Amino acid sequence: MNFHTNELILDLPEIISDRSVNVLTVAAPQGGVPFQIIINRDLLLNGESLQQCFDRQVAQMTRQTKVLKVVSKRSVQIGQEQLDGLEIESSFNQAGKNHHQIQAMWVTQAPNLLVLTLSSPVAIRDSHRAVWQQALNSLISRPADTGSSTTANPVKPS
Repeated sequence: MNFHTNELILDLPEIISDRSVNVLTVAAPQGGVPFQIIINRDLLLNGESLQQCFDRQVAQMTRQTKVLKVVSKRSVQIGQEQLDGLEIESSFNQAGKNHHQIQAMWVTQAPNLLVLTLSSPVAIRDSHRAVWQQALNSLISRPADTGSSTTANPVKPS
């Protein structure tokens, strides 16, 4: 199977589970504090639904953090394909630091799912929400490349 990242393509034996994480630091609009966009890969467990997975992960966040404050929870449409997803905006304290997040999760190909997170050390503002909405609206799904020796998305020399 060909595994793609932004910088490389690896030819690997069949991957049982991709739990990789991408962390991107984004320059804040109007010279504010930079924030992160995080992409996590995860799995639905034991045939659970997206809602059950979402509830399980919120419960886990509640146990792992101090004073989880849920600002909002809602259903969302993600990307150009209008995929069904769930979103939560929250704030919490972990290891003595305040965290403010917006997260969305959706099933890519059951049982696989993606979790997209905007994480900021300062309270979420309208400028964060604008970047978030742009990211969600612009998202284009790409199927996993399962070829063994060729790539579906070949790297072209510049």
